[in-house]
Amino acid sequence: MKTLVKPGKITEGVYMIDAGGYGSEKTTSIFVLKGSRRTAILDTGSRRSAEPILRGLREMRVDPDHVQYLLVSHRHTDHAGGAGPLLKGLPRAVACGHSYTIDTLRDPAKINAAAVAMFGEYGEAMEPITNLSRLLALNPGQLVDLGDLEVEAVHTPGHTSDHYCFYEKKEKFLFCGDAAGLLGSTTLSTTPTTFPPSFKYEPYLSSLQKLLRYDLETVAFAHFGAVTGEDAAQIIHKSIATLKEWREIAETEQRDPEALLEKLWIRRETKLEVFPIEFRRLAFSMLANGFVNGLPSPGE
Repeated sequence: MKTLVKPGKITEGVYMIDAGGYGSEKTTSIFVLKGSRRTAILDTGSRRSAEPILRGLREMRVDPDHVQYLLVSHRHTDHAGGAGPLLKGLPRAVACGHSYTIDTLRDPAKINAAAVAMFGEYGEAMEPITNLSRLLALNPGQLVDLGDLEVEAVHTPGHTSDHYCFYEKKEKFLFCGDAAGLLGSTTLSTTPTTFPPSFKYEPYLSSLQKLLRYDLETVAFAHFGAVTGEDAAQIIHKSIATLKEWREIAETEQRDPEALLEKLWIRRETKLEVFPIEFRRLAFSMLANGFVNGLPSPGE
């Protein structure tokens, strides 16, 4: 298993673009699947990600008319926020996702307010998509036909209730969005995405176990990059082990978010590579609070 963090070709038909999230490089990655008949973009980054994504498509010589799907993993602004501006530059594309994601794309006022309250200057608001013909709700397990490639929408709640991963069988490629955490590319580690108020421990764990049913040679992350190799599924196993480790620490510390924060900061500061340095302590504080609040009640 090795990490891939350089934008460009990942496998035949699969490409990575650095979407420049949170004002820095190597923080948000989106992936492009070029099928024989259609192209799909997996996630859209934040509102300001649209420009680097469109630039990346030009560098890949992708005809804008060939892009027919924006497959959005979930409703958060750093994943769905680029959909509106991208649709303006991609005339035949439709934004697709869980029905809750589509509702948020239509009316993002609530998620915009939450993003600004939680992330401050990093909480980019997204614009509403008022043309309903440019939106398409996907059912769990639904297949998106690109010609020689076919993408499955895999429902993976836990980070949010509407979260989808996207799997392409021919390439053995999985885009896991935030379902498997934040990738530490130099340490081959993951940090669970336990942000409040959406995180729920049991669905998150079940979703990770669900992903192990797929034949995987490339596991791609929204934050940031991908791992590849016949043993790529090991990164999912690492995500499961880390999640369980966090629960053990939380229980030892009597589910005190501040105590959990300090333990995580000491043990895992160097593994959280994707956010700007000045943002990482705040990120761990949110992760600790979300984790404790998302645990099952004692005794369950």
